[in-house]
Amino acid sequence: MLNQAAICAVSGEVISQADLVSFGLLTSNEADSLYQYNYMTFNRRNISRWPQKEEFIIVAEDFLRRGKWSSACGLNYLEYVLDVIK
Repeated sequence: MLNQAAICAVSGEVISQADLVSFGLLTSNEADSLYQYNYMTFNRRNISRWPQKEEFIIVAEDFLRRGKWSSACGLNYLEYVLDVIK
C-alpha cells in the first residue's frame, strides 16, 4: 500500500506528520449531520481558519449529547477531536 500525502481541508496543501490532525470515521450513518466530517484532515495551524469549525462543534456536541457516540475503546475519540478543534 502506498502512503498518500495528507491534504489540509482548509489550505489544500500537504500536511507534515507533525502538524496533522485527522478525524477518521466519526459515524457510518449517512443520515447523521456528523457524517460529512468523516476522514477530514487538517494542518493544526489552519483549524482556526476552517469555515465550518463552529458548525462542526455544534454538530459533534449534539451527537454526544444525544448519546449517539459509541467507542470500542476506553478513549472517547469524538470528545478528543472536539478538544483538539476547540
